[in-house]
Amino acid sequence: MKGRPSKAKKLIKNVVLLVLLAIALYNSVYFRPLDEVVKSQSDLSFDPALAAAEFMNDGMGQIQVANASDLISRLESDLNLTLEEQGKKLGISKNFYFMVEDDARVISVLDEAVLVGLGDGSGREIRIATDFIFGNAIREASGMFDIGDYQNTMDFNNISIELNNRVRDEIIPPFLKNIKEGDQIYFKGAIKINQKEPALDELRVVPLVLKIN
Repeated sequence: MKGRPSKAKKLIKNVVLLVLLAIALYNSVYFRPLDEVVKSQSDLSFDPALAAAEFMNDGMGQIQVANASDLISRLESDLNLTLEEQGKKLGISKNFYFMVEDDARVISVLDEAVLVGLGDGSGREIRIATDFIFGNAIREASGMFDIGDYQNTMDFNNISIELNNRVRDEIIPPFLKNIKEGDQIYFKGAIKINQKEPALDELRVVPLVLKIN
């Protein structure tokens, strides 16, 4: 009979210990929403500035580039076929992107662009953007970035932001500082063409390379 109180006390003691242990474990676990966890992991594993730098330094030679004059001629001849066979786009968008290059002569230095005449003697003109550098033209035209390779759309969009920043900060300023009407130049950059409203006589190049010959 004397052993029964002892067993009861031992049982109560074990229950109390289990409760205290459960409370301690609960307080030691920090719960966060799944999207925050994924974002933090992505932030740690992906650096959009580094991706942009690697592309600008090492990836340029891997880009498929069309001669601007030749591309415009093909677009004028058969817009839809050229867009579908040679253009790049994201999903079901009607915006198609191309990477182009050409020699050209500076016609006029405008507030937001440099107007140039293409070097094929056709009289075609194109604008080299020098302001309002935004959007996804470089990322999409390069064909080097696939949305499926990234954990979230924020990482994918941040690539465009960093590419545009490098163009804005490193490519355009030295060009504008030295350019003048009549100069012969070489350019390489991205263009966007909307299938419904192509506006081929108002094409705007987001430049990756600008050289004064």
